[in-house]
Amino acid sequence: MPGACRRVTIYSISAFPISYFSSYWAAAALTLEPRLSSKWLANVAFLGAVISLPTPTAFFFLPGTAVHHPSPPSTHTIVENIIPTNSFKTHLTKGLQSPSPLVRHFTALTLAKCLRKYDSVVATLREVADALEEEEDGQWRQAIATLELEVRKRVPELQAVIAFSQQKSDIVQEKRASGDGTAVATLKPLTASMISESALRILWLYHKCLPTLVAEARFDPGKLLWSFLHHRSGEVQGQSVDGWDMLRRLHVLRLLKESDQFLWSGKAGNETCSFTLGSLSHHRIASNSNLQILLQGYLETRTAALRREIGLLLRHAMASDPLFQHDPDEIYLWLECILSTSRGGTKSPDGVELLDGGAIVIKFLDECFLRCARAPYKYLEDLSAVTPFPSPSSKDPTEESIAKRPELFPSPVLMTLLEQLSVLVKQNPSPSDLYSLSVFIRHLIFKLSQKTQSLWFTQAVTEKVDAIFGDNVLPSYPSITGAVRREVRILRACLAGLEDPPLDAPGMITDQMQTFLAKIEGTTLGMLSPSFRPIFEVET
Repeated sequence: MPGACRRVTIYSISAFPISYFSSYWAAAALTLEPRLSSKWLANVAFLGAVISLPTPTAFFFLPGTAVHHPSPPSTHTIVENIIPTNSFKTHLTKGLQSPSPLVRHFTALTLAKCLRKYDSVVATLREVADALEEEEDGQWRQAIATLELEVRKRVPELQAVIAFSQQKSDIVQEKRASGDGTAVATLKPLTASMISESALRILWLYHKCLPTLVAEARFDPGKLLWSFLHHRSGEVQGQSVDGWDMLRRLHVLRLLKESDQFLWSGKAGNETCSFTLGSLSHHRIASNSNLQILLQGYLETRTAALRREIGLLLRHAMASDPLFQHDPDEIYLWLECILSTSRGGTKSPDGVELLDGGAIVIKFLDECFLRCARAPYKYLEDLSAVTPFPSPSSKDPTEESIAKRPELFPSPVLMTLLEQLSVLVKQNPSPSDLYSLSVFIRHLIFKLSQKTQSLWFTQAVTEKVDAIFGDNVLPSYPSITGAVRREVRILRACLAGLEDPPLDAPGMITDQMQTFLAKIEGTTLGMLSPSFRPIFEVET
């Protein structure tokens, strides 16, 4: 089909009533049997373009009105707009198992378009049901449940998708002649990255759109975190894979957020783990917890989208956990403080090499989180001991107590952190590690003070930190001791500034400042350097 004719056809189809789709697909008789041919590729591309058309919401209203129709279209009519023909499941399954990487990739993209269309249709049906204020047994809500059952019959089984993601084919490799004339197989990094990205995209959409289908399969989503850590980057043989790898990691995070089997406290394993994803094999001693892997990814990445998804995943995973159920958004404050410990290698006047503190902070936090998760109520009691008690004449908690307003207080992990920090100080720790932890603690307590109604709690915690980081915390390293103590003083000064903000005094303006201001006042805008003009320009 020529390009112009194809565009006209798609435009015409978009104006069809939704009940015409079934008869159109029957009359079109597209060849969808998977095979490596230009005709099949063109048919699949046309099918994907039609499926990707917006949901025809106009047909959900009574003709000529803005009133929703009391009953939805038939399930058969709706599903034909999403996944046409009953035999499409067989074609998709065969396409995912094809030896040709191009056929597998096109099949995966078509399946992804079908799932995205299904997700859009379900969202529209739910909006109509909400507008009609239907109960769970309403016609539109029942249509959603019936539609899910019908879609499950027309998509490949999850095991077929998992097999596609783990498929390792020799066609993904190319053979070239070496110096001695022998054939050497080399991996096509771009092809492998594209297949891996499409596989993870489908797995994510299955978890998001068909959770009941996923629940029936035996699939451990935590294994995908290894593909999150071990990723390709840079340019290999002139083929850049950074963009595909970024999408792949985003799919992993979104999949884990949709999965009800993912636990932040779980372990990826305690022995050698071998995992293959899209012809990318990984072998490593799996001993890190899921939390540690996510925190490491949050620290290492420079992509805002990845950090946002990691934060959303951790918030979702800990929303029902005793550690953060009082205020799930608090986890964002902890994540922001991790970035403050990242620095280049330097040396102190004592000759101590100050390493990047991110790794030690992440390891320390991982231990504290896991310890607190094993006995959360013990540390909740420690947290309550710092909060004000009820008045002796009243049995009810005060307005500022943790029992009355738990969202105004930090997570009990803070008490675990102080406990383990006190233990660490007594074990003659590394000066670089102790300084990194002091920087993290200072940032954390200051950020946590932003959510409290008064500063008495953070000041009480600061007193505990001051006692832990005493004057002789590292007697063999006076400069590091001074740096740690300086962090405590900075924390005290910041909290004092919040309690009693300093006022600008006229005496703070020095003679140099007066001279500079007088010079600026006598300067026209045209005399300034072009780089400074936007500072003084005023929009009209």
